[in-house]
Amino acid sequence: MREIVPLGDLTFPLNLFLLRVDSTERLAALRRELSKMEVSAFLVPTSDSHQSEYVAPRDNRLKWVSGFSGKGFGVVTTDKAALWTDGR
Repeated sequence: MREIVPLGDLTFPLNLFLLRVDSTERLAALRRELSKMEVSAFLVPTSDSHQSEYVAPRDNRLKWVSGFSGKGFGVVTTDKAALWTDGR
């Protein structure tokens, strides 16, 4: 049985919160590498190096850096990060 956590007028299964990724350290590490390489931005696609429709977990760079498991596109700069997704 899953525990339910109330949040205002909404309720969420507890395991939803356990799946959240704190990307603070991952973004900081990426930004350190950007600085070393003197690069101002890094593009983070959902796709792998073969442009496969279905990406293996080990190749899902966007999920690693952001915790987002859907399809989308990310951009990380030295001071900001953004994520674009489709409407699904």
